[in-house]
Amino acid sequence: MDRHDSRLQLSTDEMRALGYRVVDMVIEHLETLGERPVSTVATRAELDATIGRAIPSAPRAIADVLDAIERDVMGNIAHVDHPRFFAYVPSPGNFVGAMAEALVAGFNVFAGAWPVASGPSYVELAVIDWLRGLCGLPTAAGGVLVSGGSTANLTALIVARDGLSEHERERAVIYCSDQTHSSIARALDVIGLSAERRRVVSKRRFGSGAGPGAASGAASGDGAIDLVELARLIESDRAAGLHPWWVVANAGSTSIGACDDLSGLHDICHRDGVAMWMHVDAAYGGGALLSARGRERLAGIEHADSVTLDPHKWLFQPFDIGCVLVRDAALLERSFESIPAYLRDSSGTGEVNFRDRGIELTRPFRALKLWMTLQIFGTDALSSGVERGMHAAALAADILATSPWWILEPTGGEWIGIVVFRHAQLAVSSGSSDDSHRRLARLLVDDGYAMLSTTEVDGRVCLRLCTINARTSDDDIRNTITRLEELAATITP
Repeated sequence: MDRHDSRLQLSTDEMRALGYRVVDMVIEHLETLGERPVSTVATRAELDATIGRAIPSAPRAIADVLDAIERDVMGNIAHVDHPRFFAYVPSPGNFVGAMAEALVAGFNVFAGAWPVASGPSYVELAVIDWLRGLCGLPTAAGGVLVSGGSTANLTALIVARDGLSEHERERAVIYCSDQTHSSIARALDVIGLSAERRRVVSKRRFGSGAGPGAASGAASGDGAIDLVELARLIESDRAAGLHPWWVVANAGSTSIGACDDLSGLHDICHRDGVAMWMHVDAAYGGGALLSARGRERLAGIEHADSVTLDPHKWLFQPFDIGCVLVRDAALLERSFESIPAYLRDSSGTGEVNFRDRGIELTRPFRALKLWMTLQIFGTDALSSGVERGMHAAALAADILATSPWWILEPTGGEWIGIVVFRHAQLAVSSGSSDDSHRRLARLLVDDGYAMLSTTEVDGRVCLRLCTINARTSDDDIRNTITRLEELAATITP
């Protein structure tokens, strides 16, 4: 077939061959992950020599293009779905979700308005309602699927801000902890809230007692907001004529898995008949709600005014799919509904137009992958996957705590799949300990067997495992720790 055809159309046989090859590539990727290096990085010069920057004017053979993609493009990535990818927050994904993405792209769905996507819009409503129920929010709550936690946090912030009067905006103050995700600071920059109106509340130390709300089963580990200090700051700001407005709660922070006392925070936000907006960032930790232990630790999330979730983390979806839920769904449209002349034909139907619930007009059909996963596997399978991640973290913590080679940091994050630790010998020299731990993390990446990242606890650089991939075996955990011990022996503090 002449592929100079301006319609950009392949023949039936070419389309079928291309599709089969792509599916085979995905299956091979999943089936051989454990045998591959976790991460491969090429230099710009190397990629210039292989991929090259020139765009061809004439068509290339389809097989040659796919070979180049497999070898030079997908061959130079970090496999965030690898069973030994423990860095940052993995995205385990699943094959059903990947096929859903292929369907969405193949049908080229525009999921912004009911008249052009009633089926997709209904599926998104169903997915959002399931997530709403998972969080225990009332039936009046609703939301929208977005690219990820950063956009979800920004969306929630805009909705909350739009409820303020001009006078209140000028005096508005927000409260968070040093464990709050960096996307919150970016969102505050976007809406123009100055640094002088941001309060970083001190945290409770591990084992210091849960304080108010402890009876609800709330977390009391390192990194949780000190409720007494928060109440003091709010009172001080009100006395200064400011307007305490927004509290950001962590439901499992990215760094160490810190979880705030959500019920206690809700009580503070509603003291003295003055309501503050409580936003719960559960982008990472929200998946834990599928387990009994997670529901206990996240007790109080049902009181939130808004919640951020990231199904492409612990709900096993491919990138990208995030979600923002708002206690009163109507507030989303108050902030984002816009009906210019060219969109009036698709308005006024009485149904949800998701373009009016967020900042995206052009938006993909993100809901299908989670909906298909739920339909094909069911929630019990997802719950088992979440519990598998908790088991892997508990196993790692047990190995590290009983070994003379390691110091386990008591962050309390094992319930959410995070283990933070240091090497005993490398930790001896305070002058070089931080650099030595960073070097050890790099050595593991270069080795190719596994990948983890570093973080900081009380100013000390530590190693960090995030174990939420349900495909991670007990041997993957044991062998990764053993490999770290072998690599640590090559470092001179």
